[in-house]
Order: sequence, then C-alpha cells, then structure tokens
Amino acid sequence: SMVSQTTWLGDLLSEQRFTSVLQPIVFANMPGKVFAHEALLRGIGTNDAIVYPKHLFDVARGCGMLVQLDLAARKSAIERMVLDDIPEILFVNLTPSTIDDPLSSLSETVAMIDAARIPHERIVFEVVESDQAQDVNQLRTLLRNYRDAGFRAALDDAGAGYSSLTLLHQLLPDFVQFAMALVRACDG
Repeated sequence: SMVSQTTWLGDLLSEQRFTSVLQPIVFANMPGKVFAHEALLRGIGTNDAIVYPKHLFDVARGCGMLVQLDLAARKSAIERMVLDDIPEILFVNLTPSTIDDPLSSLSETVAMIDAARIPHERIVFEVVESDQAQDVNQLRTLLRNYRDAGFRAALDDAGAGYSSLTLLHQLLPDFVQFAMALVRACDG
C-alpha cells in the first residue's frame, strides 16, 4: 500500500540507510585510466539487502518524496567521494522535476560540497532526462545557477527521448552520456 511504502522510504531516509557506489568512467583510448566516477545510489534494506535506485525513485515518485530522496542521493554521493578520497571528477545525478526552488536546492548542495572542501570544478551535475517534467527554460536557469557557481553539467541518457536533440541544443551541456541503445555493439 501507499502508506506502507511511504513509511518504508521515510524510515530508510531518516535512518540514513543508503550509500553510493562509484562507477568509474575511463578514457576510451586508455581504458586503464580513470577520468571520473559516477555516483549511483543504493538503499540498504532491513536485512542488509541492496535496494536499487529504480525502485527507490519509483516509490519516491509514487508517494511524493522525490525531493528528499534526490537530496539524500546527492549527500550520499559527496560523502562517498570524501570517504574514498576520490581525486577525480564526480558525476552526481540531479532530478530536475524535484527542484521547485533551484537556488535553495543549490545552496544546500553547495554547502555540503564546500564543507567537504571539494573544488567546484570537480563536480558535474548530471541531468536525468527521463524525469523531465518541467519546461526547458526552467532547466536552463537551473543549470546556469550551477555553472555560475563553478560546476559543470551533463545530460544523461541522451538519445533515449524524442526531445534529446532539442535539449542538447538548448542546454549545451559540458558532457553527454549517450543512451545504451545508441552505443550498443559500437565496438564492432
């Protein structure tokens, strides 16, 4: 039921039973050399079972807790970067549809990054396109705020949605992560 799902996710968040795993992003011409890491959220279930992000975000979307989960994911990503003493760039997912107030959302995240003494140029905010409910102007403003603070922006899953090319043109991200369908078997 919705109530039990809300309670389950609320408990997970209040007890901070989540972590991030860091997926290395390597240079194409030097696969042994790490360019950056992408932080991927994992929930920790009651019996230490791993809860994958799709389930977490589906539940959060269903019970109106996307804002809290998105912030928890960013917090977790930054904590993992510090714990693992990661010197490279970190890609942090950002779900634009959760951001009603771009500046307050930004200030809380920036405060975490600054408290961890991470230079802003080492953080790339990755816009998860599948959650794009709001208009592109709002998204452009959001990214401008992040860029003005010295961060970079990436577009995730480009090519998956019909609006991808328009988005690329309008947002001009620093990085683009192509949808799997576009690059599958490209080595052949």
